[in-house]
Amino acid sequence: MKKAVSLFFCVLLLTLGILPAFADLSEVVALVPPPDVSKAESVYMYHVDSDTLMLDKNTDMVRYPASTVKIMSGLVACQLVGEQLERQITITGQMLAGADGRVMGLEAGEIVTIKDMLYAGFCSGYNDAVNVLACVLCGSTEEFVARMNAQAAALGALQTVYTNPTGLHDNAMVTTAADTAKIALAASENPLFMEITSAVKYRMPPTNRSGERTLHNRNSLVSTYYGIGYFNDLCHGMNAGSTDEGGWCCVTLAECDGDRYLCVVMGADEDENYIYSYKIANELANWACKSFATRQVLEAGQATITIPVENTGLFGLEVEVCAKEDLTVYLPRSASDDDLVVRAHLSQTSLDAPVSAGQVVGVITVYYRDVPLGSVDGVILEDHARNPILHGINLLSDYVTSRAFAASAVCAILLLGGYFLYVYSGISMRPKKGKYKRRR
Repeated sequence: MKKAVSLFFCVLLLTLGILPAFADLSEVVALVPPPDVSKAESVYMYHVDSDTLMLDKNTDMVRYPASTVKIMSGLVACQLVGEQLERQITITGQMLAGADGRVMGLEAGEIVTIKDMLYAGFCSGYNDAVNVLACVLCGSTEEFVARMNAQAAALGALQTVYTNPTGLHDNAMVTTAADTAKIALAASENPLFMEITSAVKYRMPPTNRSGERTLHNRNSLVSTYYGIGYFNDLCHGMNAGSTDEGGWCCVTLAECDGDRYLCVVMGADEDENYIYSYKIANELANWACKSFATRQVLEAGQATITIPVENTGLFGLEVEVCAKEDLTVYLPRSASDDDLVVRAHLSQTSLDAPVSAGQVVGVITVYYRDVPLGSVDGVILEDHARNPILHGINLLSDYVTSRAFAASAVCAILLLGGYFLYVYSGISMRPKKGKYKRRR
């Protein structure tokens, strides 16, 4: 019965809005202005660990994907390769058909390994290497592209359509920054993909048609080979490049102090001073890492408030409501302990013994400038037994002061009054002895 009452109170509190409905942490992020992103058409900046969209600009605008296509083709290739990294393949003319744009000069009859092609295609961005992988892993580029489209749909990238695995422009091949972020987030969870796209360079061993090749990462956030002034040691992977139609695009994963940020910049400009996809991504990574952090604000067992427990002793008992577990939250680095407010939202005003260690009695929430950052269950840490004598007295007291007792007492008084009235009436109506003489 008590459990049912507790559940009722919890549901009631939630219904009335007494327990907090968490605000979007973008309210907290908005307290620290971001860098200028006006030189890019679409920008998506995301804090992975708190699921916070930190900055978005035209993220649902349909646009040409350029080289970001290689994030999906790289993810699919890394999923399919399995234990075949050292497998040798002989390149054919069919594998090279349609390879255009940025190519490394692979030749029909050249013997390479799948590992070589992975680094050539997704570290250095060579289109002929990507085509070779598509044919080797799926039989044809068409089958490989079909798998890419199926994977995009499975990830919820519903505005994305691929027509080739390299990113060569095609009016029918489109995506959005939001879709690209979903795909990049999935790719960031693939260790092989991240290892390849984060490598500064790769030394490809000599083949039967070529000497040793040094393949440099095309992403200037990761390598300084193709561009100086953008390198950022916070950034890892994923892809960068451009087409005339899609503009400059850059996707990277930045990490600092355990926090991970996904940055997507698409349709960026270029002038005599900057390639703005790199400049914007660089500044966003630095802004996020310097301005925000994940911090522990509650420890498991930390007391926040007390709650009375009845039926434990003559003078009653108050026990502490404590955090069930540690709570870490995402907030500005400038936030001090004085800026944080801890509030306990209890499911009931008191407890009835016995209570058990670990019993949940409410929710403990931490706020920053009235924005709820996170919460944990509030629990009792120790068992507290019921005092049977005091419990009996309380039950009797509760009954004596209840409506049921009052109704019973009224009924008893009425019955007793009726009984005395009946007895008195019977006595008063009985004939008195000697009042009449018997006639003879």
